[in-house]
Amino acid sequence: VENGLGNLLYHQGNLLSVSATDVSAYSTQDQLRSEVELRLANNPEDAGALIKQAELQFANDDLEGAFTNLSRALTAEPEEPNARHLMIETLLAGLKNDFETYVVRAADFDTVVEGPCKYEYWKNFAIGSLRSGKPVLAFDYLVKLLRERTGIYKPMRSKTQLPVQIEANRSVEFDNWIASELVRCYEVAEGEDRTR
Repeated sequence: VENGLGNLLYHQGNLLSVSATDVSAYSTQDQLRSEVELRLANNPEDAGALIKQAELQFANDDLEGAFTNLSRALTAEPEEPNARHLMIETLLAGLKNDFETYVVRAADFDTVVEGPCKYEYWKNFAIGSLRSGKPVLAFDYLVKLLRERTGIYKPMRSKTQLPVQIEANRSVEFDNWIASELVRCYEVAEGEDRTR
């Protein structure tokens, strides 16, 4: 919702917001779900309906369902911007919540992730790899992050750096985070992996 809500009315599955300067209509999840089911019953490959279905699933933390429907939508329309954006969000959430499953799935959709989203994407790969006991792979992803940042961020010696969100209420500067993660990779690595 871009502006504050006005007086709220409910009418035939729609939530209406009426203010002195604006009138907006929003579908409820139940209404949207009914519309999507009808569209998919008429055409199971309706990319727009698959995307709406995925939005509902993502909103309800059903990453598996969202991923499946977005895969189908992107097969039908590979350049559809809403599907691409939601696939990025789904992959990022999946990499955080179920790394082992989504690291495999992400390989098929690597090209969907573009621009500044790559930073978060490689960060999740590095963290997940390290947590999975794969320090060499984590190190490789950290190097990708270092290379990717040159196109996204100003030189690292600038006085202002974008923070890296570590936890809900904790963040650190990018250089400090990268340095500490590289050290962790080295500490966890054993034998030949340390000399690579």
